[in-house]
Amino acid sequence: MRLPRLTGERLYRATLGLGIGTVGVGIVPYLVPSAVARLFGVPGPTSPVVGIIVRSVGARDAINGLGIVSATIHAGRVAPWILARTLADAADLLAVGLAWRAGARSWRTVGIGIAALGATILDVLIYRAHRAAPRAPFTSGPALRNRP
Repeated sequence: MRLPRLTGERLYRATLGLGIGTVGVGIVPYLVPSAVARLFGVPGPTSPVVGIIVRSVGARDAINGLGIVSATIHAGRVAPWILARTLADAADLLAVGLAWRAGARSWRTVGIGIAALGATILDVLIYRAHRAAPRAPFTSGPALRNRP
């Protein structure tokens, strides 16, 4: 199976979707950390320390997402923001692997690992498309069409 090539408008939409999705994934844990901690099976989900950790991860994702969205809309350098997201998702995947090795073997651990792996693969695909694109890959996106 061959993936469609991400260029032009398709790359613009994929990147904007990645950014918006990342903002959403980041905001939820920031607003309701105990619910997210419970969902992932974190012991003591109402602990203030757990809240700090969950909110920190949420803030990291929301900030990466805002950077991706802003760079996309303003025809800026998107690749560094996507690389930052890629590294964060890969670190999440590594953390899941370490937890699995330490004995955290539940369906939640597997789910988190699958999500982190999927996110990392998506990040790499979009990052590579940006690295292969000309300096300003968005020559037909809405943000550029509406500029004076």
